[in-house]
Amino acid sequence: MKTKIVRLSHTAQTVQYHLYKTKKGGKQMNEIIFMLSDTQQQAIQNKVHELISFEVENFRTKLGLHGKYLKKYQLCHYLNLSNNTVDKLIAEGMPYIKVDGVILYEKTLIDKWLQNHSQSS
Repeated sequence: MKTKIVRLSHTAQTVQYHLYKTKKGGKQMNEIIFMLSDTQQQAIQNKVHELISFEVENFRTKLGLHGKYLKKYQLCHYLNLSNNTVDKLIAEGMPYIKVDGVILYEKTLIDKWLQNHSQSS
């Protein structure tokens, strides 16, 4: 099912939106028309921006983009490579450190290694 929001009109006081849901074949399922003042529209835009910014920051944190060290799954995301490709790079000598059995990858060393590795290939 597809949901569309169409901006119908805008005056100094309100913005009118037409919300409708369709399913395959274009059959109309539900229809809602609502009007927002400029203040309400701005409040919604601010909240959406806040929520998206929060989720982007969470995503970046989970991927380890702020930290110095990465776990293997984070390294895969950081390099945009599959787990198997990262395993091949590790077998070719990509640097890592092991702390109490936990393998970590330092981003700066990985970047340097990749730069040197790509120049020698």
